[in-house]
Parts: sequence; C-alpha cells; structure tokens
Amino acid sequence: MFKRILIANRGEIACRIARTCRRLGISTVGIASEVERGHPHTTAVDRCITLGRELKDSYLDPERIVQVALDSGVEAIHPGYGFLSENAEFADRITDAGLTFIGPDAGTMRLFGQKHTARRVAVEAGVPVSPGYDGDDLSLQRLELEAVRVGFPLMIKAVSGGGGRGMRLVHQLSELKDALESASREAKSAFSDGRVLLERFIPAARHIEVQLLGDGRGTVLHFYERDCSVQRRYQKIIEEAPAPDLSLRDEICKAAVRLGEQVKLKNACTAEFLVTQDEALPFIFLEANTRLQVEHPVTEEITGYDLVELQLLAASGDPLGVLQDDIRCRGSALELRIYAENPAQDFMPTAGVIESLTVPSEARVESGVAPGVQISTAFDPMLMKIITSGDDRPAAIAHALSALRSLNISGVETNISYLEFLLQEPGFVEGAVTTKYCDGVTFEPPLAHPELALCAYLYPKESLYLSHGWNPFHAPSFFRSWGAGRREDVPLFGPPLNYRVVDELTGKESFLRGAVSMSSTVETPVIQLLIEGREYLVRMIGDGAIEINGHRLLLWNSTRGSGRLSLDRRNYHISELLEESRAGTATQGEELIVSPLPGSILQVLCAEGAAVSQGEPLFILESMKMEHRVSAPSDGVVGKIYVGRGDGVKARDRLASISPV
Repeated sequence: MFKRILIANRGEIACRIARTCRRLGISTVGIASEVERGHPHTTAVDRCITLGRELKDSYLDPERIVQVALDSGVEAIHPGYGFLSENAEFADRITDAGLTFIGPDAGTMRLFGQKHTARRVAVEAGVPVSPGYDGDDLSLQRLELEAVRVGFPLMIKAVSGGGGRGMRLVHQLSELKDALESASREAKSAFSDGRVLLERFIPAARHIEVQLLGDGRGTVLHFYERDCSVQRRYQKIIEEAPAPDLSLRDEICKAAVRLGEQVKLKNACTAEFLVTQDEALPFIFLEANTRLQVEHPVTEEITGYDLVELQLLAASGDPLGVLQDDIRCRGSALELRIYAENPAQDFMPTAGVIESLTVPSEARVESGVAPGVQISTAFDPMLMKIITSGDDRPAAIAHALSALRSLNISGVETNISYLEFLLQEPGFVEGAVTTKYCDGVTFEPPLAHPELALCAYLYPKESLYLSHGWNPFHAPSFFRSWGAGRREDVPLFGPPLNYRVVDELTGKESFLRGAVSMSSTVETPVIQLLIEGREYLVRMIGDGAIEINGHRLLLWNSTRGSGRLSLDRRNYHISELLEESRAGTATQGEELIVSPLPGSILQVLCAEGAAVSQGEPLFILESMKMEHRVSAPSDGVVGKIYVGRGDGVKARDRLASISPV
C-alpha cells in the first residue's frame, strides 16, 4: 500500500479521499488555486500546495501537478472526478514519471473516455447501443445527412466529458446547425475537446448505472446498480441505490461486467445504461466513466465497501480481497446534490460567499464548503452531497427529507427547496421516474416575505438604532427598576423606516416604509414594527432564531445600514433609502436587462434599435463552464447595449435596455 499520495482535485471529493487515506495511515498532499486559501480541502490533507490563480495554472495543468507530486515525494496521484480524471495524457505523464495513477490505465481511458470509441467497445462486447453516428467526419454536410438517417428527435453529445455539458436535444433539421455550434463550443470550454456524436433520442427512459471494479488480472466485480434518472438539463440531482423495481438488474449488471472484461479493467469504472420502453431494445449502453463517480456514496451505503480504499488496493497491486459472492445489497440509500443555483431563474448558477452553514447531524455529508468560502463561477456549482440510508426506500426518503430540513446555507441561492419538493412529489415517492421526470413536474419556489425579511434585518439593535444615531438602551428613562430585578415595559418610538428589499431569488424589489417602537421584558427586548400599516412583533427566541407574529424564523446574517440575510431559504439584500431614492427607481419608459449571474459574454444576439419579441434570446453568457441564454422580458425595442463579446460581467450588471411597444 502507498505511504503518501497526491490528491489532484478540490472540494468534497478531495476531502472524501483524504478521509479514507487518513484511516489507512496514508499521508496526503493536496493542491489548490490561489483563490481557495482556507477552503476545507486545503486543510483536509496533511500538506497543501498552492498553484496558480486560473484553472489552467492549477487543476488543469498536468505538467505542474506531476512536478508537485515528484517534489513532494508521493508515490501515486488520485485524480478524483472531473478536471483531469479521465485525461489519458495526464495518466501517461504520471506513469512516465515513475508514479502510479489511481484509476484505470490510459488505454482503457482512451477507449471508454470518449463516447464514440466506448460505443464500439460495447458492440464488440455484445452490449446493445442506440442507433447513431460516431464517425470522424464532423463536417456540417455529413452530420446533416447522418441526422436524417438517425431520425428526429436526436441528441448531440460531446465525445469527451459528461455532466450534461455539450449535450443538445434537436427536434428538426433546421435546429441542427445552431445546436451543433453551441454543443461543440460548450464541450471545448469544459473538456478542451469540441468533438460531438449523434444518437437517437430515447424518450421516457430510466438512467441506470453499474459500479465496476477490476483488478487488472481479468477479474471484474460489480457493486450493483444506481438509479440516476432524476436529472435536469442532463445533470443528475438525486441518485439512489438500488434502483427501485428494476426487473433487468441481472442482465444489466452482467452486461456491465462484460464491458469491463472486454478492456481488462483495472480500478474503478461505471457503466451507464438507458432502460427503455421498447421490448425489442429494453436497455442500451450509454457511456462508461473511468473514474470514481460523484454518486459513489450510495453504493458504499448499500454494500458496506469503501470504494476509495478498493481503488487504492487495485492501484497498488494488492489483492482486492473481494469476490462477487461477497458483495450483498442491503437496504436503500439516496444522494442529494446541493447546487449553488437559483430555482426561480431557470436554475442558473449563483456565486457569492457562504455566510453561514448548518448541516444535518443525522446524515452523511460530503462537503467542500464552509462559512467564508467564496463560491466562484470558475468551478462546478455543486456545494455538497447529502447521503441518507434506511432499511427500505421509504425510510431512506424520510431520512433525506429530515436532513434537508436541517440544512441551512446562507449567502448563495441553492436548490434545497427544490429537492424538498421532489422528495415529496408522488411520482418520485412511487418510483415512477424517467430522465424526463423533472420536465413534467412544476415547482413553485417558497413564498417571498420581504416584510418579514425587513423585520429580521431590523431586529438587532445595532442595525436599527446605531444606523439612525438613536439608541434607546442608553436613554436614562428606558429602564426602571421594579421588583427583584424585573424591568417595566416602556415603549419608545424611533425614526421612520424607508427601505429597499431585493429578493435575490427572483430579483424583485420591494420598497417598505413604516415606524418602530420598542419595549423590554425580563428576558429580551421586543420590537414592534409598523410596515405598510401592518403590525409585526419581533423577538429573539434563542438558537439563532427569531419569532415574528408567531412564526419562528432563522436569522443567519444581518449587517448595519445595508446588507444581506437569509430567511426561509431565500436571500435578501436590504438597504436604507433616502426619501427621493424611491422616486429615482422609476423605469422612465425603459426596462434594464441585467445579467442573472457572473460570467462572460459569449455572443450578443441583438442590435441597438432592433425590435425583439418576449423570450427572444439577446445574449449568450458562459458561467461555470455552461452556456446560459438571457432573453427579452417583453416585446420591445432594444435601446443601449452596454456589453460586448468577451466582456466579463457580475450578477445584476446591466446588459442592455429595452423600451416596451
């Protein structure tokens, strides 16, 4: 077994690998970019080396990573997932340097790491594949001919990578050219490889994957299957093991093992399949991932095996000590991916600083964030994973729902409320889920309460009183002794309120005015706020919570004068206004189009003076390695355009103005 390894990754997976190494007595070296000082993965390892500021100078710099490994005296490198984990050239560099790559060999990675060659391996192994085109001629003329042959709707897929990037659904030939350009551009940005292939689109299919592990000597084991059908934009949200009500379990697991045997698999790999409703083609091979998967914890929960430990054993050449008959499936497990994204704005990624974090104690939490961590658009938006298990599926779901209700993240918008909704949606509870499931359910974000947010923000006396230069706690007549240390209620009236409250989930602004009074009891002060004519009584009830008109609410962050807070899973920005500020917010006949998130402008699709229709795309923005369209909010005429191609923008930066018609 190795004595020291380098973990060439970040976030939760780096922390996860380090945890197993610590248990096994293996020393760890980690890497980080300059913007990640103090992040959890930098302290989870025994030693962390800071590399460059940009991705290309840190996690995507194979030469520098190998040199750091050599300088640190490690014997092997674990790539985690993403970044260079399926890069065959990186694996070759590691072995050429006399180190061990903890994963399948470069030859296997070249076969399985690209979807077109993986399809060919599947055919040789007798595993069914979807009709499609995986040739080398990627000219538009050839792809148009092949698209007509394959038939519509069809799917464009990036040859390299995964995670939903570089994938586009095309319904008719006229859409093909733009979709090819967009998919290829996104794949090039995410994986440095813009090549694509075409496959017939399979509607209403289940996404089933099988965890494999090979010893390189001809033995390939399966650790049962996972159901990853709950997806949005081809990105997994909830994974579970085993798959509910899967009659094809034996056939699919055996097909996966044949794939591994075909390439003499060494180390961990996942074979992915679609289970169709076509009796003639009940399941088809989708792709193979030559790395540890994001969702590997649910397999560990139902089998009891530490897959990272098995990876280390396989890479070191030690016997696995496991036979297929030893692997049993017990109970049920779920994994929930917590993303920094905005459910009210088409799930666009969000950036910001984690201001406060409370995680459930009753669940397995794989996290790479902590209070004070900056969430950047340079990385994937996944913050953490919540894993729960139970004797059966209903128990695992109940534990997952309880864990989500205990999870609180402030500072960035997240998909927590969306996951809570999915766990209770009848289709998911019944296990009747396909990859189109999320398209067929309607999610309404929690109700906004800007007036309650303002109450919560104003409660701390330093925010309310010091900002106005008025502190009743220092008033000589405020408290009067009465009895044995008790205080008499004495109402005092403060200055008028005039605040602007922005619901960051939707971007909607509220302008709230009112008055304040305050009284004190033995336990704690009570504030009475009159906002837009309605009375709100606010008091602290302990454990970081406040009560407003009988509603218990968690208050996570409040700053003086102008600041942000998180309330009921929504972030609000609150600022005090001068009297004339409210009038100055009038649109004056124009509406500003603002950037929904930080990123860079890939394309400007409109021109000043052009007439546009509601929903028409005006800009293409790249953020977190994915493309996002910014569309016209209404029919109108484009006024001034404030950005150009290649410009970087922050969230809520103005892009253009539009005059309604």
